[in-house]
Parts: sequence; C-alpha cells; structure tokens
Amino acid sequence: NIGHFSNGTFIGTYGDDGGAADNLRFGTHSGDERMRIDSDGNVGIGQDTPLNSLDVYRATGDASIRIQAETAANSTI
Repeated sequence: NIGHFSNGTFIGTYGDDGGAADNLRFGTHSGDERMRIDSDGNVGIGQDTPLNSLDVYRATGDASIRIQAETAANSTI
C-alpha cells in the first residue's frame, strides 16, 4: 500500500496470495474502494472490474456525468 490510514482511507495495490499487484485502488474513509486502475489501463469509478478505458457506475442517486471546460458552459452527458 502507498497509504492505508487509520480512518480506512487508502491508495494502494491489490495482490492475490501469489503477490501479483495488478490493480491500483483508491478508497475512502469507510474503507470502500471508489476507483481502480487495472493492469490494462482501464479506469473504473464505482466499478471494480472496468471493461472500457473509462467505466463509471453509480447504483443509486444522480448517475449523470459532468464534463466542464474552463471557458465553456457546463455539459452534462
């Protein structure tokens, strides 16, 4: 782990019993994983098995994604 803090927040790798570290994981104070970069370079936000370059998942609440340029109006996909 790069950091695993007493409040449960972490940034680190995840390896199996053989020591393979295939994923870079990011977690919050609850100890839950929130984002992952896998060995293929896919990024998962709310998704621990990203199948695309960017895979965003939200089970409840507002599922929109906002992309904003500094000089342009907000864009919601």
